[in-house]
Amino acid sequence: MYDTPNSLLRAARELNIPPERFKLAAPNRWKKLFHKILATFADGCAGSEPWLWEHFSEAVRSANLPSPMDVLRHMSAASDPVWLLVKDWHHTKREGKYWLFVTDLGAATDTLENHHAWLVAENHHGILMAIGALPVDALQAELSRIAANSPSAELALRSLHEAGASPVEAIKALHDGRGMSLSEAKSTLHVSSSWEAEARAAEAIWDDICEHLPVED
Repeated sequence: MYDTPNSLLRAARELNIPPERFKLAAPNRWKKLFHKILATFADGCAGSEPWLWEHFSEAVRSANLPSPMDVLRHMSAASDPVWLLVKDWHHTKREGKYWLFVTDLGAATDTLENHHAWLVAENHHGILMAIGALPVDALQAELSRIAANSPSAELALRSLHEAGASPVEAIKALHDGRGMSLSEAKSTLHVSSSWEAEARAAEAIWDDICEHLPVED
């Protein structure tokens, strides 16, 4: 019983992380914190649904990156308080489907009440998703690093496509990471074999818009 929380707590202890820095939310506090998280980040979700990220209330920036934990480490100071929601895969929780961990309950509560500006999630497919300026900027910076470290623009576009970048994110990554102008980056993406489907879809949308525009005299 309680395999999920105990395994996480045991892993923390093996890393010599003291109990006050990594612990389960107190039984009389976790529900209030959890519902505040839902009210802030999820729309029309009671917390009973299996995939919380399907109910995010804001537009989500997502990327399939090779080292998502490294991105998280660069998002903020290591000492900043955070909260962690973990799916109860073993179905041992009496109420709800998520375990709630906090590094410091008082600090985490204050942060949730006063600074609920961003949320980061990684699903079971290894996709990292973000809401809010801080993690979104961090994800874009990682995409720019991918572009900068690629041998060519075409290989950069291939890697960006594999990482799940949107066309706008990929163009910005080429601009920031490789010093290309936005116009050059857009043209390069438009003829890239990795982005052929997206380019065709964009052309179809534009053709449809033009077809329904009034004809000028």
